[in-house]
Amino acid sequence: MAGHEEVNRNLERWLKQAKDATMEIAEYGATEAENTAKAKGRWTDQTSQARNELQGDARWDGEDAVITLYHGAEHGLFLELAHGRKYAVIEEALRPAFIHAHRLWKRMFS
Repeated sequence: MAGHEEVNRNLERWLKQAKDATMEIAEYGATEAENTAKAKGRWTDQTSQARNELQGDARWDGEDAVITLYHGAEHGLFLELAHGRKYAVIEEALRPAFIHAHRLWKRMFS
């Protein structure tokens, strides 16, 4: 039984390390998306509130690591949806961050 217990301990340790690494990758992706969105915002700042309040976040949703990017400013929704989405930046910033995070995650488990 000693070998079985050791295998279980090693597996539990590996699962914790994998979850920790997955969250680190998600946090990196969230930061990358936030920085990209702030740099690529095509609107002209008047107060800088919209740019400064773009926020990237990583969290667990059950067993899934989730990366989110959102406007903290009240008029952020307007920037994303008005004027034919001319000033939209969230989707454009999330896509490359997600692709990069996914590649890192795949490399970790290859």
